[in-house]
Amino acid sequence: MDSSLYLVAAQSYCDMHPAPPIPDRGIGITRTVAGYPAANEERPIPPAPATRRAIRRRAMTRIDFYFDPVCPFAWAASRWLLDQSGHRDLDINWHLMSLALLNEGQSDESEKQRKHLEMSHQLGRVVLAAVEVSGPKLTEPVYTALGRHLHEAGDDMTPQLVGEILAECGVDSTLAEAMFDDERDDALALAHQESQDALGGPGGCPILCIDDACFFGPVLTGIPTAREADDLFDAVVTLAQAPTFAEIQRPHEGPPTFN
Repeated sequence: MDSSLYLVAAQSYCDMHPAPPIPDRGIGITRTVAGYPAANEERPIPPAPATRRAIRRRAMTRIDFYFDPVCPFAWAASRWLLDQSGHRDLDINWHLMSLALLNEGQSDESEKQRKHLEMSHQLGRVVLAAVEVSGPKLTEPVYTALGRHLHEAGDDMTPQLVGEILAECGVDSTLAEAMFDDERDDALALAHQESQDALGGPGGCPILCIDDACFFGPVLTGIPTAREADDLFDAVVTLAQAPTFAEIQRPHEGPPTFN
């Protein structure tokens, strides 16, 4: 057959047998594959990365965050999480852990580290006392208020200042006396053990759980913002969803500073 006549015949056939419209399935993209009946089926096309990010942002994500009030890495990660909660549907649950207990029994600690771990004990007791009196909803506000003075302003965390911070949070200022009271040390030990149990073994601070997938970290040398913060969250969620993923690490110099 002359090729021009073949093209005319083919076009005529297509005009009489138009392809069915592609069904509208919202965000999910599908296409209809023409051919024999066995192949005439809808095949999903994976959404683009930007679409996957949008889908994740609409789904409620449970976050469990284990922190020690004196840990600068936990402070950086917690500020990043709070920023993300402003435009994502996150259910963040705040839990206390203890660097003092994690490092208990180490004989090579410096004087600076000894004071740091002593403050870990003291502020851990204060957070427990505030939660004991006012409920777990006060965990994050008290942690945030303490951290602004400790990490951002670099204040000396005296009982007087801690009492003022508690009062700002609507908590009895006399609970600052818990800094030097070992009455809640058993509860602190239990809280710390829960962090290690969630992780599945000994681990440092912070510990982050995303829908029950728990990791030590993220270890941040600063507080990410804008697109970097969003991309980091998407990446961490992706890693948490991969059951074969265990660890990724690179060197860094010292803890973050926030002044």
